[in-house]
Formats: sequence, C-alpha cells, structure tokens
Amino acid sequence: MPQTTAKRRDLPFIRTNCIAYAETLKNSVRSSPLDIDYPDHVRQIINVRMPQDWSFEDEVTRIDNPAFRYRSDISHKGRTATLDYDYQALTDHVEVDAIPRYQADRSKLNEDIDYRFRPDSAAAKQEPLAIAPAPLLAGLTSLLLSIWLMHRYVYRYDPPPRNAPPGAPSGIGGWLTLPALRCIAGPLSLLYIIAQFARFADASMWQTHAGDRERVLHPLGTAGDAGPTGAGRLLLPFSITASVLFFRKRTSAPALFVTLLAATATYGLMVIGTAIGSGIKDAGKASDVLTQLLSSVASLSIWSAYMFQSSRVKATFITRLVPPLPDAMPSR
Repeated sequence: MPQTTAKRRDLPFIRTNCIAYAETLKNSVRSSPLDIDYPDHVRQIINVRMPQDWSFEDEVTRIDNPAFRYRSDISHKGRTATLDYDYQALTDHVEVDAIPRYQADRSKLNEDIDYRFRPDSAAAKQEPLAIAPAPLLAGLTSLLLSIWLMHRYVYRYDPPPRNAPPGAPSGIGGWLTLPALRCIAGPLSLLYIIAQFARFADASMWQTHAGDRERVLHPLGTAGDAGPTGAGRLLLPFSITASVLFFRKRTSAPALFVTLLAATATYGLMVIGTAIGSGIKDAGKASDVLTQLLSSVASLSIWSAYMFQSSRVKATFITRLVPPLPDAMPSR
C-alpha cells in the first residue's frame, strides 16, 4: 500500500521532472489498454537553502503500482532541505481493469510532488515580514506616482453631465447596485492580492537568494513581485479614486468604472498567468487564461453598454467638480 504524508506548506516549491507522469488522464474511461512511456526512469534531487528556520519533518512517500514505482524522500540538515524524487515505469501499458488504481496512484503522485514550505511559527514571530530595500523603494515610487496621477488627472476629470430623459429614476439602485458593490469590493481584493505577493519580497529571503532566487522560487521570485505586486500598487489608488467618485456621483464615474473594469481584468490575467507560469498546483492551465479573457470581454461589453446608455446612470451621475457658473443676469 502507498504511504503518503500530507504536505501543507505556505511557500509553493518548483514542480519536479516527474510531473509528466502525474498529470490527470484526459480520458480515464477506456475499452482498450493504456499505453505509457517505458522504460522511463527519472530521478531528481533538489537542495534548497532556506532563508530562515522552517518547520517541516523528514518524510518518505512510497507508491507501488503494477505500472510504476515512485519514491520521494524529504530530509533536512540545518537550513538545507533535500528533496529526492524517483519515478520508474515497470511496463509499457496498463490493462483496462487496472486503470482506476493507476489513475488514483497518479493523483497521489501529483499531490506529493507539489511541495510547500512554511516558516517555523516561533521564528515567524521573532522575524516579522520586512520588505527588502529594492522592492520597497520600487513599491513606494510606483505608489506615489500613481497617487499623483490620480490627483492630477483622474480626480480632475470633469465631463459635462449627459441629458437624462424626463422622469428617469436616479440614485444608486436597480442594476446600478451591482457596480456599487464592485466599487466596495475592488480595493479590498487588490489589497489582499498585493499582500499575498508581498511575502516574496521579504528582506531575509531576498538577501539569501540574491544570486539564485529565480532558480529557487521559479518565476514567482521575479514576476511575482515585479508583475502582480507592481501593477497592483498602480491599480489600487485608481480603484480607490474611481470608487470615491462613484459614490459622490461625479459625472466622470461611469467612464472611470468601465476603465477600472478593463484594468482589473488585465491585472487578473497577469496574476493568473504568473501563477500558472510558476507551476503552482491548481493554479490552472493556459486555456484558463483564454476563458478568463472571454469572460472579461463579455462582462466589459455588458457593463459598458449599461453605464453609457442607462437612463438611471445619466440621471444619477450629475455632480461636477467645478459647478457651472450661473447664467449672467440680463442687463437693464
């Protein structure tokens, strides 16, 4: 019987060369034997130098299937962890009645090779998250630049109100409630995403792996900080500004809301692409990016039509930054 140990860690680690033998079968219902690669034999040993004390125990996993044999040994010495993976095919096919067990064991293999670390709880309390100087400077610069742009251009954008038909309903209600909820949730979700990626810029991790952090953290080391985190710092002030103007019922709010939807959709695709590229388990597949893109385009089209054509929107967003001057008094 296979012996497995649940591995729940907070830092996703690079997927191994065994991943090709662990992916879910496209069609597990068959009437003929399943051909598999034989006589493949893959062994990969990974040494990881940790930036601080990490909490994990030595673990051994064995999976003995009639079609393959798999072993993983996880050990550590000091702050160095060794991950030893070994996969060997034992036959060139799997009989139909053996496919359910084969698929189940492949799933266990897939779960095992997605290894995650987490800091030791005591060490985490002693060493709180501290952003390294380089990403901190880049973050503050992008944040200040974004705030200036919001004040200089976005907040001052003051188009004239559009003519609403007589008797049109006004106020945040009806279908306009959904954009209002989106304006509330948007900044909160951005803060959460930025916080999740910020831990990859921790000072101790940044300094320890200054020379080989791409090799240790895979694309998440660089793209995870420079991509989603940097773009998030630029998008967050815009999201907050657009939300404030929405609830102040400024004439610019409809156009800014549509722009925010487009920017957020682009940002979401960036986050998904980074996660998929990093090899994080359950992050999705490349086809998920296309699905997300089509969904975003459909949503953007619907809400663009509503925000620019709705009578309620026209009657609601009528507040100007600079009120128009009253008509001049007729001369006597």
